Amino acid sequence: MSARKPCVVVLGGSSSLHARIPAQMVREAGYRVVLADMEPTIAPGTEEFYDHVYPLQHSLEKPFLAVRSAVTKPEGKRPIKEMEILEPTRNKSLYWRLFSAWLRGRRLARIVRAEHPGLVHIQGTWVCGMTMYYYLKRMGFDARKRPGTMAHLFSYQPRFAGIRAREIRALQACDQLHSSSLVVKKIYQQHYEVPPEKLHLLVRGINLKTFAPRDEAILAQAREEWGVPADKFVLIHNRHLHPMYRVDLAVDTFIELAQRGHDVFLILVRGSMCEADYEAQFVAQMKEAGLGDRFALMPPILSAEQMAVALQLSDISINTVPFDAFPVSILESMYCHAVPVVRDLESYYIFVKEGETGFLCGGTGANEYVEKTERLILAPQLKERIANAGAKVVENEANVATYRRNLLGLIKRCWREW
Repeated sequence: MSARKPCVVVLGGSSSLHARIPAQMVREAGYRVVLADMEPTIAPGTEEFYDHVYPLQHSLEKPFLAVRSAVTKPEGKRPIKEMEILEPTRNKSLYWRLFSAWLRGRRLARIVRAEHPGLVHIQGTWVCGMTMYYYLKRMGFDARKRPGTMAHLFSYQPRFAGIRAREIRALQACDQLHSSSLVVKKIYQQHYEVPPEKLHLLVRGINLKTFAPRDEAILAQAREEWGVPADKFVLIHNRHLHPMYRVDLAVDTFIELAQRGHDVFLILVRGSMCEADYEAQFVAQMKEAGLGDRFALMPPILSAEQMAVALQLSDISINTVPFDAFPVSILESMYCHAVPVVRDLESYYIFVKEGETGFLCGGTGANEYVEKTERLILAPQLKERIANAGAKVVENEANVATYRRNLLGLIKRCWREW
């Protein structure tokens, strides 16, 4: 590295904690971190995570933008809040995506030449992939004439054939790639011809101090504030109260367990994506089942410290999301001794071992969630054993210190003076 303070340029992800948290770690390690933001408007609070922020929105894109007002859906459908939405008129066309990416790639190359970083870290290829391609095309796919390149593969969505071919070339030119999902890693390795030595599994661990056990006085105060009893078996759904997370399965599981005679209680975390009508639907459903006094809705926004307390009031954490990723919420649950009872998704296999550190549930209904939760209700010693084993796994393998060490190690492997 050069004598001056080393610099890392991050492309995209300004509004995501998956980008902000590693940026903060890299800054703490002595790097200057610069963001090239994909959005036309910088997300609030972005500046505190980066030394400088460059917007990539280009003036030539403005003629392709149109303002439209969202309208309420027909009767019987979930309404949309009326607001003005700025969107590309051609945002679904191959032409639009390639044109805007070409503009942004040119802009990114200028930023890189001005900042002279040793690494460009691409945060997600779904939005940033073509910008990365045109940036590399301008700077040269030959690695000797540009900084190192590392990409974070968040997820995978189908691509236009023209995009996919270019993205394959760009990813093959990257020095290192990483993902937190086993499935995403497998897709890129098998279908994007990425060499296995370039592709790493890198899961963002949790801060063990933030989720450390609270004393009984703090837990008792939270029980009183949130209305969570101390003498019931508590289930928590600690993801967003939004249809895409299939919260209906968690509610159906709770109602079925109550109807079987179990003394259960449900905590629903609202989350930032909470939808009021979705919430009202479940409140009505539980009241109709005579369970109006056996559930608690958390405040709209929970800090990490509050989430730790809510999890420590719970016996199990139920996660019914149908898409494959690795949510940090499962690690938080495990460390707080809330046994994960989760959808059977391959990426969870890293830490959730069936019957050892949690339970995996298949099928499309609530049956398996009910049966496996009932096992834990009827066998307190089993629940305690699984909870202890899960907390130990997180402590040893999924803490923030391990993540920081692995991340900084990848940066050093990619770093290039040019």
